[in-house]
Amino acid sequence: MPYQQPMQQGYQPQGYQPQGYPQYPYQVPVQNDENKGTVLGVISIILSCLSCCCTYLTSIPAAILGLIGVIRNKKSVVSWIGLVLGILTTIFWIAIVVYFMSNPDQMRELLTEAYGEDTANQLLESVYGFIVRLF
Repeated sequence: MPYQQPMQQGYQPQGYQPQGYPQYPYQVPVQNDENKGTVLGVISIILSCLSCCCTYLTSIPAAILGLIGVIRNKKSVVSWIGLVLGILTTIFWIAIVVYFMSNPDQMRELLTEAYGEDTANQLLESVYGFIVRLF
């Protein structure tokens, strides 16, 4: 076997350029937190609108996502709108729960009109039983 010179670390033959790799110096694109804050604000607005139309379960996540969006980008108007809408929908649903819990006759009347006497009684028993178990 003929004598071969040991290869040096990082040695490349003359004129060799690896295929598929970028030429250096290569700059890595910087991700912008402004876009993340805006996206979270848009999601927060959508969840707030869903909270008004469908269910109360999306109002608290809407407020949290709006808050995170504002923290990431304090200048994002969309994030501020999402935060305010999330807080307002959360307050709205809390007010509805407090109203109906403080006026059980009104709640019974609405449930009776919507579902009938037997179903309304079952619903109220399960709601009041849940509240009693919490405390």
